[in-house]
Amino acid sequence: MKRLPLILFVLTLLLGTVLRFYQLSTFPVSLNLDEVAIGYNAYSILETGKDEFGTSFPLAFRSHDDYKAPLYIYLTTIPIYFFGLNAFAVRFISASVGGLSVLLTYFLTQELVKKKSHKYLPLLTSFLLAISPWHLQYSRPAFEVNLATFLIIVGVWAYLKGLKKPVYWFVSAVSFALSLYAYHSTKVFVPLFALVLAWHAKKELRTNVKYLGGGIIIFALLVLPLLPLSFSEQGQLRFKGTNIFNTPTLVDLNRELKIDQWRKGREYQAKLFHNEVIVGTQVFLRGYFSHFSYELLFFGESGPPKNYTPNVGLLYLWELPFIVLGLYALFRSKYKYRFLILGWILLSPIASGLTWDYPSITRITIMLPTWQILTAIGLYKTYDYLATRWRIFFTLVMVPIIGFFFLLYLHNYYRIAPLLYAEAWQSGYPEAVEYAQKHKDEVNKVIVSTALRQPQNFFAFYSHYEPKTYIEVDGGTKSGGFEENGNAFGKYEFKAIDWNPNKLEQDILYVDLIREANKTIDFEKIIQLPNGEEYIGVYRKN
Repeated sequence: MKRLPLILFVLTLLLGTVLRFYQLSTFPVSLNLDEVAIGYNAYSILETGKDEFGTSFPLAFRSHDDYKAPLYIYLTTIPIYFFGLNAFAVRFISASVGGLSVLLTYFLTQELVKKKSHKYLPLLTSFLLAISPWHLQYSRPAFEVNLATFLIIVGVWAYLKGLKKPVYWFVSAVSFALSLYAYHSTKVFVPLFALVLAWHAKKELRTNVKYLGGGIIIFALLVLPLLPLSFSEQGQLRFKGTNIFNTPTLVDLNRELKIDQWRKGREYQAKLFHNEVIVGTQVFLRGYFSHFSYELLFFGESGPPKNYTPNVGLLYLWELPFIVLGLYALFRSKYKYRFLILGWILLSPIASGLTWDYPSITRITIMLPTWQILTAIGLYKTYDYLATRWRIFFTLVMVPIIGFFFLLYLHNYYRIAPLLYAEAWQSGYPEAVEYAQKHKDEVNKVIVSTALRQPQNFFAFYSHYEPKTYIEVDGGTKSGGFEENGNAFGKYEFKAIDWNPNKLEQDILYVDLIREANKTIDFEKIIQLPNGEEYIGVYRKN
């Protein structure tokens, strides 16, 4: 690598790393309920070898009516060991693999587009991922899908390297296998994408049977422990709760119409015109194609607020024409791996399309960095097509446009999002724990309302409650559900609060959302959201 490209390469990696670690503990404004669950379970594993429910070294962590993939939690034990139980430690793995993804994207693009005329294309793609709103949004908080995305990038890169040096296929097998331990959607994506990779390498596979067999064995051995769990009730809990066939959707409506036809003696019409497979396919396709909508990709207002930044899409608006040009160039110029890139994009939303809560930005994050590759190709082809004098003009126009949209994203992420989306990130919960901890010895009990989302995890996390005591003395978490009571540890009890003044007791500290309480309640402590809205109240009866 020559001096200028090397300098640009180092600057790109530095930029990607700084953007992912800058004020990591305070932006987003608070750890959300999934992050504190990850953090406290990792802390508990580190201290006791058990999760919050008392299960020893689980392959799926029960949490919030769901079961989390285990890899991120186990990896988080490392930063917690070195940095303690705090927001930085919980987000450290995500930020780290986010920065490494920027690095690996450079080498991945090198393998995907091996053209001498495209020598700066890997650097451009890496830069685009470094400043990507989508990737930044998922590589700062503790999102397990970000770890899975990194592992898929490694897997594809190692696969491409293996076409010349088949020993790399072992690395690919390990990386793809680990991705199944990182995020649930990969259990659908990886097997399907493996077929695309195998089709691309059919010639090399025939001549390197030894390495192919070794890779398959490594992959099989690594994923074997997951198989019993994947087909168990716990392993299928998430899919059963979110798939289109078990949720009030068009499929349910069709079932009612089918029963109605049967009752009227129209059995054949019921079977022919109200076929659940056909209707289910319609629902799936609607969910699948919703992941390619303008609103989702470029407008940035689909899905939970914690998944995007206001006024900015997952992709920059200026990228749209170059993505189109990149797709056109991909096939017009017959890039060798065009079907691999296209298959990567098209297969990524399948798992999310099977669920009712579409579109899901989180589930399709494994699509990255394909959009950045297409944008880079579009930019490169446009620049290459222009005459020399127009190339200068094109550069002078594009640099400030890219800079403006990048600054717009940073403004909205650091200044606007904390005001609009603080509640979605459970802002105020740490302050509530801090206040309760300070005054808990003055009362007999602290009752925390379950109107706060999963408060037992927040109070255990921010109070650094000893996991051994939590499991062996307090009995661990008794209920992981959103609508269930029964959790308690130390002086803390978590249940719904009846704000009838006659039912409130002395020597008890009550913590609840202010909107849940009686308007006549005079709170001794009020915690506000960053926008000034009164949010959490702490009350003690005089």
